[in-house]
Amino acid sequence: MKNNIFFKTRDIINYFSDNYSKGKVLSLGSGTFKYKSIILKKADSCINFDSASSTGIDLVGDVYSLPFKDNEFDIVVSTDTLEHLAEPSLVIGEIKRVLKPEGICLVTVPFLISYHPRPDDFFRFTASGMRYLLEKQNFQIIESGTTGRLFSALVEIIQMAYFSNKKFKGQELVIKYLQKSAFFLDKFIKNDKVYSNVYAIAKKY
Repeated sequence: MKNNIFFKTRDIINYFSDNYSKGKVLSLGSGTFKYKSIILKKADSCINFDSASSTGIDLVGDVYSLPFKDNEFDIVVSTDTLEHLAEPSLVIGEIKRVLKPEGICLVTVPFLISYHPRPDDFFRFTASGMRYLLEKQNFQIIESGTTGRLFSALVEIIQMAYFSNKKFKGQELVIKYLQKSAFFLDKFIKNDKVYSNVYAIAKKY
């Protein structure tokens, strides 16, 4: 099992697209899924599914009972979704059901992040906790690891605490500067005990 180190979710998506993306993809509960164009570089199609309607969402429904056939998708991607669900293990079971045999899923979840109800916020996941949930559903973990380090986690918390409900001139530039600074400083952090997010790439058997 590989354990790569990434500094942000976009890095993971680019890596996943280059190495695993193919065929028919389901983006599950990822909102507008701003990474769709990256996934489609290698995939044939991508259905964006969520529990609430919004721009860019193709289909709305119940994540606990997906309106898809068994063994329908080559790939399922779920970015920063499971923390909002009261029963994440049930959703992982649905991911397994709709994946083809030897299909691949990519799951990313937060570890250190502020409370963010959309519409609710239940859990935070360690890297080992995410692997456990997937292995409990008999997925084989291909790769797993973390994103960000100390400074990325701090900037994420500051952004949500101070900037999420406030708007001021130059806000986007300030946030962008803080994020770039955090990514740079994180490169000097060798301790792997503090991180922002978790990712896992797993195969269905």
